[in-house]
Amino acid sequence: MSEICAAELVYKNSIDSAKKYEADLASKIPYFYLYSDHLVIYPQHENSNRRIKVSDKSKLNLKAPKFQGKVSEAAIRSIKQRVTSWLKSIIVFNDQKANRFKTKKHYPVFITLTLSGKQNHSDNYIKRELLGQFVKKMQRSYNVENYFWRAEKQKNGNIHFHILIDKYISYKNLQKDWNHIQEIKGYLDEFKIRFSHNSPNSVDVRSARNVTNFVDYALKYMIKNDDDNKVDGRIWGMSDNLKNLKTYRDVISGNMNDLIDKALIDNAVRFYKGEFFTCVYFEKSFKDSALCNFLKIKSKSYYLKIYGELYQNEPTDPKQENEPIPPHEIPPEQLELDIEFPEVLPKIFDNLKINLN
Repeated sequence: MSEICAAELVYKNSIDSAKKYEADLASKIPYFYLYSDHLVIYPQHENSNRRIKVSDKSKLNLKAPKFQGKVSEAAIRSIKQRVTSWLKSIIVFNDQKANRFKTKKHYPVFITLTLSGKQNHSDNYIKRELLGQFVKKMQRSYNVENYFWRAEKQKNGNIHFHILIDKYISYKNLQKDWNHIQEIKGYLDEFKIRFSHNSPNSVDVRSARNVTNFVDYALKYMIKNDDDNKVDGRIWGMSDNLKNLKTYRDVISGNMNDLIDKALIDNAVRFYKGEFFTCVYFEKSFKDSALCNFLKIKSKSYYLKIYGELYQNEPTDPKQENEPIPPHEIPPEQLELDIEFPEVLPKIFDNLKINLN
């Protein structure tokens, strides 16, 4: 029995040592985050443990009110991560050859809602009683599963909303539903007196099919700030399923370095170098570059996995079945490293099997 325990201990210590060795080596591999219009490259994982001096601006932010009527820098990063991953998961899934000729169950749509009369309630009331009712209507009547909304002020002082949803809904139905909610709260009274009907043009709809670079188009409205006209209270929100989404991350390979260099020579990208990171921004010609095609292929299985998690499906790509592996979890064989265990281990476990039998 003591021999078995000794063998198990040797094996456990060897495994622990191997894992630590892998983690140490993986921590030295550069990695990147992929956004809709740029990459962020970090030189090595161990820098994530660096100590950074807290700036005076950050200290002031900690003491600031929770809602300030604008999207903070941290919120902008969060919105970009979640919205990009969500929309790209739908677009990638729908673009698969097997799905191109099928009816698309989920489809990104960008909606703008405006008030048809002068705002006579607080911003928080409008969000709760009008926007909230509209979202519930979409969920109950059209099976909208995920959504993201953003509130901002118009030049006339009225609040209005931008909403991203995952289901195509007829423009006429959306306008009918929104106008019905407005009418209940009295926002069509003046309009009906002036025009003798109750169907104002209060809704605008844009679909992914009709907008070039739909993700960038949507993000532009979701993260912009207007310091002159601020909304009271919360200015953005989302369905619960989107809250845990993260942007695509992977390690930098030698081949990718070459593609970045070529894209830079061809003016398909431009660089910005910070103290701890490098940003690679995509230019207009990026979509025709080998780097763009490389990233599409590399990230495809990740977005398909997100789609499956969001919509309880199991879409698979036979060529890429596994999601990207975080740098600290990369198996040694992918790092082209050989981790050798003591030669005594096989003999010990041969004996172990015999003793156990």
